[in-house]
Amino acid sequence: MSARLQLQVSGADEAAAALATLAGDYPRVGALACDQAMQLVITWVKPKVPRRTGRTVASLSTRVSATSATITAAAPQFGWLDYGGAVGRKLATIRQYRPGGRYLQPGVAAREEAITAAMEALQADAARSAGLA
Repeated sequence: MSARLQLQVSGADEAAAALATLAGDYPRVGALACDQAMQLVITWVKPKVPRRTGRTVASLSTRVSATSATITAAAPQFGWLDYGGAVGRKLATIRQYRPGGRYLQPGVAAREEAITAAMEALQADAARSAGLA
């Protein structure tokens, strides 16, 4: 005599479909979360950067992918403003070197909680829209 056991999990198909939806949306949601997080840093940094014309501050932008984000500055002097060093003819213009930077790294540290909250909120919205929460 053989015994037969049948097991049905209600909602398994719906959960699998929701996970597939979430996996399909993750690159877009991840990029959006990374971009919003870096925009928080940029808004913290912009008022602190010294300016003559505003070109350096205006050159700050983000580059994002689904899993990472980078803040870029098209103005070549931003690295010197942030970290310091010697520039110019015969390296005559000297700005004290700071290994941790003056603007970007302190900006990330100052906005860390807001960055984490923004990314968690976007991921929770994505899970909710996929039907997981």
